[in-house]
Amino acid sequence: MEMKENGSRVSEAYEDGGSNDSIPNTECLSLDEAPKKRKVMQPRSDAWNHFEKYDDPSGAKRAKCKYCVKTYAAATKGNGTTSMNNHLTKCPKMPRKIENSQTQLSFLLALNGANEGVLTTWKFDQALSRRALAQMIILDELPFSFVEKEGFRKFIGVTIPQFQIPSCRTLARDCYELDCEQIQSLKKSFNEARPKIYLTTNTWTFIQRINYMCLTAHFIDSDWKLHKRIIKFYPISSHKGDDMAAVITNCLLDWGLENVFTITVDNASSNDVTVREVSK
Repeated sequence: MEMKENGSRVSEAYEDGGSNDSIPNTECLSLDEAPKKRKVMQPRSDAWNHFEKYDDPSGAKRAKCKYCVKTYAAATKGNGTTSMNNHLTKCPKMPRKIENSQTQLSFLLALNGANEGVLTTWKFDQALSRRALAQMIILDELPFSFVEKEGFRKFIGVTIPQFQIPSCRTLARDCYELDCEQIQSLKKSFNEARPKIYLTTNTWTFIQRINYMCLTAHFIDSDWKLHKRIIKFYPISSHKGDDMAAVITNCLLDWGLENVFTITVDNASSNDVTVREVSK
């Protein structure tokens, strides 16, 4: 009855030309039925942990890498995070956490160049990689500036992106430390085996008018294998016999070599003086 009466009153109000203000409010919204504000969605991609959003001068949304100056379009509609994720795999300044406990399988080729090898485990080691790089520079007689070449850096970035390429000065220091290790190891071998040493000398003059001497030791180890090691490469004041004899004598004293069997020299009168002075 009440609903009919209210409905008749509403119809009467319209018929009388009344306004909407005269219509009684017959509906009340509860708090649960009130419209709620939509929550702001947090970015789901891990790329946003390494990028920051900003507006460029034109008002477009862009994202900048936190480690370098590389930027990408970052509009909510139309731009994804694929390009940013690809950038993170090769960002040169991004700090990377290296998992040393995880090993990987690797196929190790034979050193003789044959298309055969063995399957072994491998894990990345920064120290061993730097040592191998220093050995490559020495064995292949490459300049220290080789590590700054664009092609070498691009190759390392693709094959071993976690390897931190050392500078020229650091590489020179690594080569020097490797040389010191080899000297100490060779001195230890000489002290233990005490082999007979066969010396050969060679001297020459560079374009800069600087005289150099190279002293090479030949010896046979306990396994009857012949070895050849350069034990001195040193600038000398002149090619006079007395000066060269002084260099050879100091070198033998430094290495602790006493069992010198023979000395092979060039056919020059100054070398006769050198051998005579060393034999004393």
